[in-house]
Amino acid sequence: MSMTYHQARELIALSAEHDGDPTPEMVEATNVIVDQTRINKQSDAYLSKTDWIAAKYTDEVVINQITTDADFKAKYADVLTKRQQARDAIVK
Repeated sequence: MSMTYHQARELIALSAEHDGDPTPEMVEATNVIVDQTRINKQSDAYLSKTDWIAAKYTDEVVINQITTDADFKAKYADVLTKRQQARDAIVK
């Protein structure tokens, strides 16, 4: 069985008053939540670490117009792609 983060949260919430040993589903749900929490923290940290790119874009493209949008995105494609991947990986 493979469950989503939201399914795992629902299962844990429903299991809050469960007595006895955890069921295999409860263990899986806990693992899903722990894994996603780790991914969220790593992604948030990467986004925070690379927030400078937004200020650089504003300075170079919007305010000073020393580079074009296309040139900026080409130059920083790797960082911009990784930032989008980090945003996509976050589940709340």
